[in-house]
Amino acid sequence: MDSYYLPLRTILNLRTPSIKAVLLATCLSGASVYTASAQAADTDTDTDRVKRIEPVIVTAQKRAEVAQDVPQSIQTFSAPDLEKIGFSEMSDVIDKIPSLTSTANNYSSQGLLLFMRGVQTLGSVDSGVGVYIDDMYVSRNTGATMTMADIERIEVLPGPQGTLYGRNTIGGAVKFVTAKPTGEWGFKQSLDFGNYNAFRSASHLNLPEFNGLSIKLSAVRDLRDGWVENSGAGRDYFEKDNGAYRIAARWRPVDALTVDYSFDYTDVDATPNYQQRQFETGFFPYNFPLFEDRQDSTYRPVDLGIHESSIQRRHLLTAAWDITDNLTLKSVTGALSQDRSWLNDSVESFNVPALQGGTSSDESFQQEFLLSGQTDNGDLKYHLGVFYFDESGDVLNYQLGNNAYVLAGAVPFVPPTLDDLIPPSTTMYDFQSQAVYGQVSWTPSILDRRMQIDLGGRYSEDDRRQNGSTAPGVPLEEGRQSYDSFDPSLTVDYRFTDDVHAYARYATAYRAGGFNLADFVLGTTEFGPESLTSYEIGIKSLFADDKVLLNANAFWTEYEDIQFSAYVSVGVGVAPRLQTINGGTGEINGVEGEFRILPFEGLSIGGNLTYLEASAELRNPDTGVVSEQPLAATPKWSYTANAEYVFPPFDFGELAVNVSYDFTDEKTSPTLVSTIHPECRSWDARATLSDMEVNGGDLRVALWSKNFTDEECQIYHAFDSVSFATPRTYGLSLTMEF
Repeated sequence: MDSYYLPLRTILNLRTPSIKAVLLATCLSGASVYTASAQAADTDTDTDRVKRIEPVIVTAQKRAEVAQDVPQSIQTFSAPDLEKIGFSEMSDVIDKIPSLTSTANNYSSQGLLLFMRGVQTLGSVDSGVGVYIDDMYVSRNTGATMTMADIERIEVLPGPQGTLYGRNTIGGAVKFVTAKPTGEWGFKQSLDFGNYNAFRSASHLNLPEFNGLSIKLSAVRDLRDGWVENSGAGRDYFEKDNGAYRIAARWRPVDALTVDYSFDYTDVDATPNYQQRQFETGFFPYNFPLFEDRQDSTYRPVDLGIHESSIQRRHLLTAAWDITDNLTLKSVTGALSQDRSWLNDSVESFNVPALQGGTSSDESFQQEFLLSGQTDNGDLKYHLGVFYFDESGDVLNYQLGNNAYVLAGAVPFVPPTLDDLIPPSTTMYDFQSQAVYGQVSWTPSILDRRMQIDLGGRYSEDDRRQNGSTAPGVPLEEGRQSYDSFDPSLTVDYRFTDDVHAYARYATAYRAGGFNLADFVLGTTEFGPESLTSYEIGIKSLFADDKVLLNANAFWTEYEDIQFSAYVSVGVGVAPRLQTINGGTGEINGVEGEFRILPFEGLSIGGNLTYLEASAELRNPDTGVVSEQPLAATPKWSYTANAEYVFPPFDFGELAVNVSYDFTDEKTSPTLVSTIHPECRSWDARATLSDMEVNGGDLRVALWSKNFTDEECQIYHAFDSVSFATPRTYGLSLTMEF
């Protein structure tokens, strides 16, 4: 089924309590599940442009179905929507997903720590939010932030997804669905120009089908100057020069068999986030400068060759065989490799000289078989699957040594050099995971077949092996551990009418334990698995001739054996070391909401909201004291509001204006040194002139601005150090499609 997404933006100042109250009262669900259609009706006029909210097809439950019918929270972004928000990498959509928050790595512009519904990502080598490209699990967060070449749709699934996805989806899952070859000739070229000398080119070529084989080629180049100028010989901070290249092939030798193959190659050449010292924690007794506002230049010259470079290669082979009309066998085979290197000077932002550098290399392999079927009358649908995942790699970490001259606060201060880096610590790891799972959806004949019951379960086993050295020739004892878990789920959904249904859902998930990859100096210290149990009730509704959509859900979660990282003191005048522990238990309760309204011709308004109450009993590894603390990176309020107005068509095209507002409340920084990460708000706008025919093609021209009020939002906030999000950007987009 074809669907078209009409982004919904609104000009509302949501900082006022009254607007918050209205939003909470009218939208209490976690997802964008419907999109407003701009399809013209079969009428004698061209002015009837927006008639109804059209359904969106998703694969959240590993079968194609209407998103509004799925009995759980889900938010979607279609290809037109991604174009209108200027999507090129995952960080571009995080502010549009209230249930999902992130914090930057302290030295990396390419790594994001993801949090969903308050579930932590810190501590474990595995994210608590599962990221998938098509049906392939992406284990490293750096892979999720890279430039993506040809994304057709994003599906966001808040809450534990332990049955169908497993593999560390304890907080939820984010699925990137790529565009498949069409088998028909087609070409699309997009060019973006912006301030900071930003330039992005995206090219997509579909070739005609030949003997059942269709091929699509894509290439993306994304460049931007750094917006923090370096007064030294090194590069500016926040630069990027990224490329992504993709070939996708679809082969249908017979009607019952579809084979998809894709190869993605991503090349990133960037520089780190700039860190500035903004406040005092008293952790170190030095006196480096403080800077209250966002800086656009380094406070001292940085002469080192700061950089972040990575290359990622991804192969994915998917085959689907329709054994009968009601039975399909699917195979998913994937392989991914990634090589990275980095070096950063944090310019005394922690009130101490600090250099970080290193290299990493990892490879992963995935194999999954899924048997899906249903009875002839459709009353019983089922999935039976087996899953295998293997990942191995190594990490080399360099850090600033205990240089007495530098750490003694010598005057005049001498910036650190490469000579101050200690010999590298090395970590080598090998992870294996295997699982069997199943889910049955039953529609009993009672209650006029308005009730559906989903029952599922997944049994997982994880094996972890890790060794390394604190310095060349100083090996550590190898660590080996195995973990297993059975995670059931149960959902009961009742449909009051064709457009209104309510559900109750119980779901669990677990994340395996392991050994800390970030800092091996403390030795081979194991941390155990963590688990989460969630209870959720929700309602989804569409009414007023499909012009109003209101969804609501509330959830209660029990979080056990929480994995998190804490900085542990190891001596006077020595930087603390990062250690991972199972620190305690927690509760996370909240509500989520969404509304979509088409109040009159041409206008659509919508919004999404997440409200969280989260706390935990956590143990301080330094003192052993257990105390009640807020969970890190868990804002109480997060919401987005948006509106779009489509003007009556002109003779030469159609004009649409979009405005959106995103808000994230203050949150605790992700360390045991309790600091508050301030709230963040941002306005985006875009005006698009489309449907302009040029030489047989369709031309679109857009003027856009992100963060056009130039808010100073922080992406990292810990100890004395702060990094800021990108300032106001603006530019011009040109898209030609044949």
